[in-house]
Amino acid sequence: MASFTSPLTDVDLPCVNAQSSDSHLHTVSLSTTAVAETVFNLLLNEVISYVQSLPSTPTSESQASLIESIGYSVGLHFWSSVFGHQITKLQTNHRGVFVLKDESFPLLSPLSAPLPPSSRLLAILTLAYPCGLIRGALKGFGRESVVSCDFLNDGENVESTSFNVKILM
Repeated sequence: MASFTSPLTDVDLPCVNAQSSDSHLHTVSLSTTAVAETVFNLLLNEVISYVQSLPSTPTSESQASLIESIGYSVGLHFWSSVFGHQITKLQTNHRGVFVLKDESFPLLSPLSAPLPPSSRLLAILTLAYPCGLIRGALKGFGRESVVSCDFLNDGENVESTSFNVKILM
């Protein structure tokens, strides 16, 4: 199996040493994870500050509701940001299982229908990435999950894909 090492393991950021009488720039080395966490925390703090400054949302319940709706909006755009369009359908059995259906999944569009065996394997390997992406996003929220997928190989529409997501308790 091939391995991949990201060239962006550390980021050197210039900073002014506030303890020193000189204003020379010093370098601080941060991991990309630390940078991402810092940027996310700064963004979240700005959202909270903005919502708290609005005169039309005086109660903490209405402020929390507005912040939740902003988060919901960002979550809605996750799929379209990554794959270029909204998901076709989301279903749940209300017991921790979700089915995400995408009738025109763009990663499969280069493959022709019906799929010969070699292209079928390529489709399976291609769909492993978004399965990992979904599982990783949920793990980022502290939720373990099992994600599997299936695609329609009916000779006409190979791009129709279902992702089955089971949230583990």
